[in-house]
Amino acid sequence: MVGNTRVVSSANLAIDTGTSTIVIPTSALTTILNAMGDLVNSDGAVSCSSVSQLPAITFSISGNVFTLNGSDYVFNTSGICSLSFLAIDNSGKIIISSFLLLSCY
Repeated sequence: MVGNTRVVSSANLAIDTGTSTIVIPTSALTTILNAMGDLVNSDGAVSCSSVSQLPAITFSISGNVFTLNGSDYVFNTSGICSLSFLAIDNSGKIIISSFLLLSCY
């Protein structure tokens, strides 16, 4: 969920500690971008000063809820900020990166 918007109702999920991106289907990325509105452009760029205003993204995994805040899913590279999502149509699979682990532990 992004804020109150459901992105995916169910999916196969993997946690990959070797990646720094969150891999999601293209349709899910479109829903996320729409839910974020004017805070992010269509390429996933976001003003670094707006990161704290980005909505929380929650994942429910086997009944456990995990939340990522904007600072958890945005790359800041030398003052240029962008979402850490990578859209790949891979049969509805979602790959969660180390961001989820870092935010929970």
